[in-house]
Amino acid sequence: MDMIYDGAHGITIGDKHTWQDFKMAPTARPWVEPPGVKTEYVDIPGAHGSLDYTEILNGVKYTNRQGSWEFIINPEVTVNNWAAVYSQLLAYLQGKQFRIILDDDPEYYYLGRVSINKWKSDQYYSTIVLDYNVEPFKYPISSTARITWKWNELFSNVIHYGTFVVEGTKARNLINDTEAPVSVAITCTDAIVITLADGDEVSLVAGTTDNALTLAVGDNFVSFAGNAEVTVDYSTGRIL
Repeated sequence: MDMIYDGAHGITIGDKHTWQDFKMAPTARPWVEPPGVKTEYVDIPGAHGSLDYTEILNGVKYTNRQGSWEFIINPEVTVNNWAAVYSQLLAYLQGKQFRIILDDDPEYYYLGRVSINKWKSDQYYSTIVLDYNVEPFKYPISSTARITWKWNELFSNVIHYGTFVVEGTKARNLINDTEAPVSVAITCTDAIVITLADGDEVSLVAGTTDNALTLAVGDNFVSFAGNAEVTVDYSTGRIL
């Protein structure tokens, strides 16, 4: 059975491409399911309807995106060694966290886990279904959120993005090298307090706070206080 396919509409999972590395052709154009909404309704006895508290704390919150992709595997790969290919895929994919990029949406990536749901073979070809469970948002390829903070304490050579650990207090210069003020999203594993250069304080709870700070063009000297892993993201921003 000949398989004519040019590799279009594939998916990069980690550092492997579904066609280039595994010869897997999607049975339909892949896409990522939308996230669910974390709703919160409280029923009031004797009254019509319910009270909607869905947006009471910092707006709408979303669940992870979950779904699946089905692929046909090139029969030249699996006809004689399908068990070896199956084991190879399991070893690489099963349950691990990856950065996922769709060929049809190459400027963004998703972050989450991929697992093999089922494998089906007949005398001509094999099909495989991959399940995914990824974060609610997609991130621009240029996103700073997942990059480890790089800095030199001695020379104060601070790169202005990424993830770092605060144990007590830590001063940082959040450099905004764009041409306009920019808002940052800050994620912390525990509550922290940020002291700005003018003495104002911003208190953040554990989790992600969108628009936590607005950075002026150039230097923005701040101090973080608490005990948490902190991620500062002010790239082009995450989107749904």
